[in-house]
Amino acid sequence: MTTRFTVKETLTMKPQRLFAAFVVSGGLLVLSACGSSNEGALPPTATSTPTATLTRTQTSTSTATATTTRTNTPTPTASATRTNTPTATATQTQTPTPTLTATATSTASPTFTPTATPIAVPDNLQVPAGNSKFLVGHATGTQDYICLPCPNAITPAAMCPASGFAWAFFGPQATLFDDNSEQIITHFLSPNFSPLSPETSGTLRATWQDSNDTSSVWAKAMATSTDPAFVAPDAIPWLLLQVVGAQCGPTGGNTLTETTFIQRLATSGGIAPSTDKCAQAADVGNKALVPYTATYVFYQADTPSTADSLYIGDQTDLPTASASTVKRFDAQTGRCQGAFVTADSGGLHGPRGLVFDNAGPLLVANQNQDLPLNGTVLRYDGTTGAFSKAIVPDSDPHAPFGPRGMILWNHTTLYVADIGAGPGAPGKLLAFTKDGEFVADRTPDPVTEFPGMLAAEFHPRGVVIGPDHLLYVSNEPDLNSGLGGQILRFDPETGAFKDVFIASTGGVSCDCVNELNRPEGVVFGPDGNLYTAAFRADLTDSDKILIFAGPDGASPGAYVGRIDLDVAGQDREFAQALLFGPGGRLFVPISGIFGPDAGAVRRYDVTTKEFDVFVPPRPQGGPLGAPWYLTFGKTDPATLAYGE
Repeated sequence: MTTRFTVKETLTMKPQRLFAAFVVSGGLLVLSACGSSNEGALPPTATSTPTATLTRTQTSTSTATATTTRTNTPTPTASATRTNTPTATATQTQTPTPTLTATATSTASPTFTPTATPIAVPDNLQVPAGNSKFLVGHATGTQDYICLPCPNAITPAAMCPASGFAWAFFGPQATLFDDNSEQIITHFLSPNFSPLSPETSGTLRATWQDSNDTSSVWAKAMATSTDPAFVAPDAIPWLLLQVVGAQCGPTGGNTLTETTFIQRLATSGGIAPSTDKCAQAADVGNKALVPYTATYVFYQADTPSTADSLYIGDQTDLPTASASTVKRFDAQTGRCQGAFVTADSGGLHGPRGLVFDNAGPLLVANQNQDLPLNGTVLRYDGTTGAFSKAIVPDSDPHAPFGPRGMILWNHTTLYVADIGAGPGAPGKLLAFTKDGEFVADRTPDPVTEFPGMLAAEFHPRGVVIGPDHLLYVSNEPDLNSGLGGQILRFDPETGAFKDVFIASTGGVSCDCVNELNRPEGVVFGPDGNLYTAAFRADLTDSDKILIFAGPDGASPGAYVGRIDLDVAGQDREFAQALLFGPGGRLFVPISGIFGPDAGAVRRYDVTTKEFDVFVPPRPQGGPLGAPWYLTFGKTDPATLAYGE
């Protein structure tokens, strides 16, 4: 048996960029000062100016020059047993936390004593109705301060002592334990690269990361209390915080991602040191790590969201580099909802096309990447994601060798694009019933049915039903050079080849503006135009999305425009698939594994060609290793149009 292969783009390895750098001069990191630490206070937003000519409406990278950096990668020491906590061996790098030489003024660390008695809470810290407690953690750690000149960006002149210098809070460092004293969460400061609207990407926020599955949430303070009836005189305030960002772990773990509110209660210690330790120019830069304890109570909504979800096949769940999942995200906010199909469930190993059979099961074309097996078509429960069966097993004599795009036509027939085994081994266009029974091989004859020059070989990649009710298939005719491409049309009822709708010789010698190299995903937009993902010809070219007039346009198949995904000579950010979703936006997973946006899902306004980052990239803690094909719950399984 021939070993599975994937047509891969040539990449140049780049070091991962740091999630953030921290500036302590001028108060950039200061969240609050002179006495109390407000973990969720709004700090200045760290943003960057992209060097590329691509336009995005939401900044997804922080850049700042640092004199103090954080290097905190949580290392779980215990495996606490809790409901809804997937076990994961992967670790997710979070924003570094500083290794500091402290001038701590406390002589002993506070200790906590877990109790089953509910903690009385001031009225202003009560969580809104409709949310219920699901997790409690007892924190032991430090509240961290630095001596800075005053006034500064955070501390106004009215709050400055006569000396002109003051302690400024720049983040917590704590470990949360359950009632059995087992580590469950790490607490620190980091940029929020998974914001929930209207939060701005990159804002520094208090962060909680699950020690088991590394899911994370970011929160900001909504209310504070120093009421002496509740808060000890030597303790930092109690807080009510609202979650403003959430992210799954690298294998889809979602223990914390549905958190809505967090209370910080039962505090002890953590107060800033006395002012005599920060009273002159020589004290500037001194740091104090002040021990504290607190109880953090986590809440989630009583009623799960009924919004639609986005499902994305993830070929590589790093750092295992082998596990495959289908991950789920809120279709409106991008909030990660965990792994819908868990790692390798049903033999999932290289998910490609995925469609829902109406409101029923999820069907996934599985390529069996790098395995000596044919591809398969797998069925999963459409509600739970549980594996049902391989409707086309690898042992089926008609099983596709390298399945890519897949659609369900007329609710009866699955069309699967099989890219084939490589140069000299053409692919196939296969038809099955939705239960996996073989119907026919619809592969056209390259000599008698369409021009031989433009179709040296048939290697289909993407499939979709167009507005004219014909089946559109993207084709890569030359796997050796990787240049050129076509969009072919077929009658989906009979399988008969109709014509070549779009053709390009590709490459730098092409004098046309539509350099259609190695087209893959193909969809029709609400504007009736055809959109397809295409790859660069060489180092002087860019990866892109090409736009052509649809069959109802004045000049069907004519070039309309392009959306560049990257810039020639810079990091590659290519895409294999694309799909229209809510609001007529175009959702584009970045499939490359080395660029700064690797693993991101971009959301484009195709009118302005601007995008925001719907799912953050892997270098910023995003949960997708190598995202390929995608579907929404409301995506039509044939036309791939979104049902608003």
